[in-house]
Amino acid sequence: MPHHCCVPKCTSNSDTSPDLAWHGFPSDPVQKKVWLVKIRRDEKKDVPKDHPEYFEVTGSTKICSAHFKSEDYHPGDRRRTEKTTDICRRNLNRKANVFPSVFTWTAESKASRKEPAQRHDLQPPAKRKKHAPEKVASWDPPPGSGAAVESNPDNLDAENPTTSTTATSTCVQHCPCVKELQTALDMAMAQNEELQTKCAILEHDAASQKASDSADSMPRFTFGLIKGSNHLVSYYTGFSSVLMLMACFNYLQPSAENMRLWKGADSTADTHPQQGAKPGSKPKLSLLDQFLLVLMRLRLSLGEVDLAFRFQVSQSTVSRLTVTWVNLMYHQFKELPIWLSRRAIDKLMPPCFKTWYPSTRVIIDCTEFYINTPSLLSRQPLGLVTRTITLLKR
Repeated sequence: MPHHCCVPKCTSNSDTSPDLAWHGFPSDPVQKKVWLVKIRRDEKKDVPKDHPEYFEVTGSTKICSAHFKSEDYHPGDRRRTEKTTDICRRNLNRKANVFPSVFTWTAESKASRKEPAQRHDLQPPAKRKKHAPEKVASWDPPPGSGAAVESNPDNLDAENPTTSTTATSTCVQHCPCVKELQTALDMAMAQNEELQTKCAILEHDAASQKASDSADSMPRFTFGLIKGSNHLVSYYTGFSSVLMLMACFNYLQPSAENMRLWKGADSTADTHPQQGAKPGSKPKLSLLDQFLLVLMRLRLSLGEVDLAFRFQVSQSTVSRLTVTWVNLMYHQFKELPIWLSRRAIDKLMPPCFKTWYPSTRVIIDCTEFYINTPSLLSRQPLGLVTRTITLLKR
């Protein structure tokens, strides 16, 4: 399938110009937009395909190598064509974000200027009167041009329209102001292309920032989301109410404010996690949210990835917080008395226990769990086999 160049005013194709290389549009949307701005085209998909203005960039949309500079290609990447001995380059240096820059309009705008014509003194314009139409200053054409311009344009148009048209065209050809305006127009168009390129890049950056802001705007799971419901507190933490949860947290808070996060086995070899000052920057989660995270991990057995997503922290942070708080709770809760005194037990003991078991201190409830064991005796663990044989003997 022959390739046709999509640049306006370019008639090159792969059949008539075999010495040219053909390049597709980049996949990056920003670079693609830059290429479209440079060739002065825009995708128009809202019109029928048979419409002259329809244009869509596909895999077969190509730009010939005539619109690229030699420095846009990889150095040393050359080839010889079959029909010519000229050497042309094949592969663009796309890592350098090159773009087409050689066009017919750029060649016209960069063409060398001719020397300006000799300027002629203009007659001073008449003083402007209030509410009076502005008069056009007269201009003396060069000798031999055959043009005669009168000082009053109204009389010129009224008396001889043909002479007025001839004088106007001669003025455009010889007046240096027109050439200066044309040069300024070309410069303005070049600046417009650069501004469109910058706008395309800024639009892409704005879209990326908007996507990032939308991801950051996702609400983080905090204690404030569940503090108004005892049912949610009981589900996520196991405490029966918010008051019970806050009572436990208030007991741990003084030690939690001075604890040091666990960073490995070596970091807690000599000191407990709660001893020493807490180095580094301020943590992302408050102490109450850290406590909530650990309780959710213990209560619901949620994975570290799930908790990291809910609280918008890293997975390693979830692991470090869990180890730190579990060690803290162990060191703090082991100081609490869990056994009642002898006097309290005697007061609360049932009458039958007072008669038959007056010296009872605590009742330990043992629960039996049944497990599946291999049918072959040789595959069963040694301890399990010994206990099984002992039970059979009994």
